[in-house]
Amino acid sequence: MRNIFDIISKLSKEEKRSFKLFLKRANNYQEDNKVAQLFDFVNLGTCSTDEELAERLYPENNKNAYYRLKKRMIGDLESSLLILHADFDEQMTILNQLAIAKIYAHKSLFKDALSILQKAEKKALALDHFDLLTTIYNNITKMAFEYDEIDLQKYLDKQSQNLENYNGSLKISQLLHYLSYRLTKSNYDLRDEDISEKLAQLQKQLSIDEHLIQSPKIQLKISKCISKALLQKRDFKSLEQYLIANLKDFESKNIYKQNHLEKIIVFVWIINTLFKNLKFVEAAIYAEQLHEALLAHQKRYYGKYIWTYYQCLVTQYFYSNQCLKAIELLEVLAAENTHKGVLYYDLFVRLNLATIYLCCKQIDKAMTSIAPLFYKETFKSLSQELQLRLLIVEIILHYENKDFNFLDYKINDIRKSFRRLLKQDHYKREKNFIHIIKKAIRYPNPFKDKRILKLITAFSESSPPFEPGSNESVNYQLWLEAKINHKNYYQTILERVQL
Repeated sequence: MRNIFDIISKLSKEEKRSFKLFLKRANNYQEDNKVAQLFDFVNLGTCSTDEELAERLYPENNKNAYYRLKKRMIGDLESSLLILHADFDEQMTILNQLAIAKIYAHKSLFKDALSILQKAEKKALALDHFDLLTTIYNNITKMAFEYDEIDLQKYLDKQSQNLENYNGSLKISQLLHYLSYRLTKSNYDLRDEDISEKLAQLQKQLSIDEHLIQSPKIQLKISKCISKALLQKRDFKSLEQYLIANLKDFESKNIYKQNHLEKIIVFVWIINTLFKNLKFVEAAIYAEQLHEALLAHQKRYYGKYIWTYYQCLVTQYFYSNQCLKAIELLEVLAAENTHKGVLYYDLFVRLNLATIYLCCKQIDKAMTSIAPLFYKETFKSLSQELQLRLLIVEIILHYENKDFNFLDYKINDIRKSFRRLLKQDHYKREKNFIHIIKKAIRYPNPFKDKRILKLITAFSESSPPFEPGSNESVNYQLWLEAKINHKNYYQTILERVQL
């Protein structure tokens, strides 16, 4: 059975409120009170396991009754989500229209059912949803035997045409798979002139209609395929040029008119690519365009992507020497209850605050910011990789605070707890960095000592090029470089991004 703790933790305030209203509108069975109790026990953190919930709700230890209740609560919750998000996107709208048309047809309200199915057909045609059109035409042709007003031959012809289109879309999928394969074989080199020729040949071989290739849905798929190929190659310069040119092309063709979510995703890709290319001023411009896109269409995608916008702002402020603005935004987010307690958001806010306070030489505030991430339940829920990297940030903060006795104990504990992980080649960098710190705390002037400097030189030579958005909240190489040169760590970062 599904995990109700995970499901409820991902609900928004609006979704939780909607569920409570749904329960109030439901028939007032005595069991309904139990459903609400079960939801509240999970939502408020009163209980954290099924066993605790079962004992709390059924002291007589009736586990079967508890699992029946749990199943019912999930059913009610999913029903309330379907009602709340009935018009979340066009596909959801079509699915709901199909459902209500079926109910009307069952009640012999054929005229109303047909009207709804025709509206669903119009939407599905506009979006090239050939799979949904198959269901729509099946419903209409089936209903024609009971409702004489339906022109059966007309819809049989439409059904046949849709079948051709559906087969065409499958051929397009083959084309896209070929494109991915060809790009892989050419080491993701878009200059491989043979690719275009081979695609044209395959299009002809598969008898793919030219207008199908030009459909918005297919154009978006091809664009994603090429973007992912360039990302795989880590050719961020070509990726930037391609994404921006493609955005302008698709806007001129009105491709995003019925695909607004795709436009939001493209903005996110462009912003992150500009960060990789150290173009922070340009990234700020596209970040504001992203915000405008989130406010459009009655803020349909605002809740899901607003945190992406916040991430873009924090990154923009940080690499543009505007740390105070970044801190102000993060402190506001930390105080908000909207996403408080959701691990991903807590990690983003707390870790970024700690890093920026470190850059501002406010070590006490950095430690206070990161402390909640070490709470037992929170820390246990992180992957081992995240735990290790979080502990390395803590090591750096304690080194800055000259807590050398604590560091000696802490490093020994980390080596013991993460022994298996640190043996893996993938974590050799973390292992070597910890080793350098372990050595450094034993010398009064470690960053002048030849033995320590030799270790740092070897570490730097094996380090990847500096890149915003890497997994290291504090860049190990630049932090060590700042120590050697007696410079501020943040100033070292700014000098690197301005090279």
